[in-house]
Amino acid sequence: MEQTYPFQPQKLPFGVDRLAPLLDRRTILCHYQLHYKKYISQLNSQLKDLPQLHDIPLAKLLSDPSVIPADSREAVIRSAGGVYNHQIYFGCMGRPGDQLPQPKLRLAIGETFGSFEGFKLKFLQACGQMYGSGYVWLASDSGGKLLIAVTKEQESLPQYGLRPVLCCDLWEHAYYLQYLNDRDLYSRNFFRLINWKAAEANYMNA
Repeated sequence: MEQTYPFQPQKLPFGVDRLAPLLDRRTILCHYQLHYKKYISQLNSQLKDLPQLHDIPLAKLLSDPSVIPADSREAVIRSAGGVYNHQIYFGCMGRPGDQLPQPKLRLAIGETFGSFEGFKLKFLQACGQMYGSGYVWLASDSGGKLLIAVTKEQESLPQYGLRPVLCCDLWEHAYYLQYLNDRDLYSRNFFRLINWKAAEANYMNA
């Protein structure tokens, strides 16, 4: 069942030490406790006096912003995007390894990008070309076709009618405590942290 107001933080699907050495405990705790939970708090505060929005799930708020009063819309969308994007990011990661996608998703990736390596190259190119903060996604459109999408700041896929499969958070707080300014290394190591079972579940749900 999709969550509605008041939104609660989703539990991490891994222990805070589980992603080490590729993402260390300090980085995970800072990201989850200080950033993700802040967006939860902001969103609940913004929705508190808007009871007409209390039964609307997160993705619906983002995909149909016209339901949000105009004077609150920008702030609510920004906070809701921060919650949504972080939940997809944390939800698509697991223990370090050299996994490959599950069969159905692997087939779809091959059909779209030619091969898994072709997809990985294009995804990392998108990460390297991002200027500023945002996310790089493996997404699907309304017809189920895969594509690589880039969103800036806390823009989110539902705003563009797209569904998430997985995403890489490229805000500095996602990596800087451990990687400093080496975002390329962080992006490459992200591929060893993807939980492909969760990514395939996202794909099938889409």
